[in-house]
Amino acid sequence: MNAVTRSDRNSGIAGLLRNIKSHWYLFILGLVVFLSLAYAYTSFATKEYMIESTMLLQDQQPPVGTSAMNNFASEIGMFSLTDGKSNIKNEEVILKSRFLMKQVVQDLDLNVIVFSGYGFGSHEIFREAPFQAGIRNIAVDSLYQRTYRVEITGNNTWRLSSEEEELTKDVRFGSAVKLPQYELLLERKKDVPLVPGTVYSLEIISDEDAVGRLASSYNVQFSDKSVTTVDMSLIYPHPEKGEVILQHIMDKYLENNIKEKVRMADSMLVFINNRLNVVAGELSEVEEKLEDYRSSNRITDISEQSRVLIDNASNYYNKLQEAQTQLSIINQLEGYLGEPDNKSVIPSSLSIQNASFAASLAQYNSLLLEREKKSLSYTDANPVIRNLDQQIQGVRSNLLQNITSYKKELQLSTRELGSENAAFNSKIQQVPGKERVFLDYARQQNLKQQLYMYLLQRWEEAAIAKNSNMPGSRIIDNAKSTSWPVKPPSGSFISWHLSWA
Repeated sequence: MNAVTRSDRNSGIAGLLRNIKSHWYLFILGLVVFLSLAYAYTSFATKEYMIESTMLLQDQQPPVGTSAMNNFASEIGMFSLTDGKSNIKNEEVILKSRFLMKQVVQDLDLNVIVFSGYGFGSHEIFREAPFQAGIRNIAVDSLYQRTYRVEITGNNTWRLSSEEEELTKDVRFGSAVKLPQYELLLERKKDVPLVPGTVYSLEIISDEDAVGRLASSYNVQFSDKSVTTVDMSLIYPHPEKGEVILQHIMDKYLENNIKEKVRMADSMLVFINNRLNVVAGELSEVEEKLEDYRSSNRITDISEQSRVLIDNASNYYNKLQEAQTQLSIINQLEGYLGEPDNKSVIPSSLSIQNASFAASLAQYNSLLLEREKKSLSYTDANPVIRNLDQQIQGVRSNLLQNITSYKKELQLSTRELGSENAAFNSKIQQVPGKERVFLDYARQQNLKQQLYMYLLQRWEEAAIAKNSNMPGSRIIDNAKSTSWPVKPPSGSFISWHLSWA
């Protein structure tokens, strides 16, 4: 039985070899055809290059990322909006966001693509083009893709033609051509010579299509789980233009970070300016009254005991005012948090001294900022956004519970400080009439001066920090293209065999 099976197998192999030998020319022909097709594909297919770069990401801490400003943010209640752990994943989402992609498309006019030649065999060019092309005065809501033929006809003229729109026009460089969807403008480059008879083509697409193309060939991923550096890559048919695009993505990201920090710093400066104006007016009013009282009653100085009394009274009065202000803020926050539709970050006018409550409020603000950033890439119906909304609602409920207990603490503290303040006021009442009035004015003046100097110092720190602002993240490796195309796959092996054939 085994002998029969072995014999059948040998006869089958022999038959196969006889068939191959008798039809050898078909196998050779098929090999030549497939190698020729592969060679043609690698020779004529659009070559695409890999452009790569590296960035170091850091969590963006408002308002401007400096210790002085962060300390002041904590003091006036615009405390750190994160829980202390860098949420770098948010920055990765921003780097991939369509919002950032659209800014790059519009800055670089990526919806207008210039090709050398027209039709089959044309390839994209960048700085080699002797003109800069752009569109303006768009007359439609959504652009339809169009391809135009451009022929250089003279030193300052060119001919525009389109089969789709059935037009042929002779145009001068610098003059706009009115088309059904927009106006097309070609401006001549002085550093690239014009060659009459040379043909180019223009492909014009909508911003959204350009964003889609860019996003599909662009990728961001962390270099390693233990670091916060990201590797960015872009596949593009023109290596130099690809480098410019990827570099501009990084530059635009850093520019947006600075703008956001400056916006936060501006908000803080506006707040301080408003308080300075109010305190300056109150201080001026108190000083005028004190000066008038000194003059009318011929008071030149008071005793050291009276000075100590003024300082102590001012100290307790200041603490009482701070506690009352805290209570007022808590009441406002309670009303604000009671409305679920409010989804703005909550700044306060003074520091929140209750550690538990401040931590919960910081977590609430952090979640709001994270939702705002991710909403650039996701819709409200996305599970990521829904999950964040659930977290925000949970923290909101905890805050409302904390407010109740914190209010009780503040009310108790206010009663105690009120008793101490009343005791000092009683002592002041025992001072002889004129000196008692003078002490009251002097105490108000002292309090307003301290507050004014404090705000003035913080304003200077905020202004310095804003003007010296630098982005937290930075570029480690600039955009650089590979020397050889990554698409289509290399045809060197095929080319080598064909050359020897």
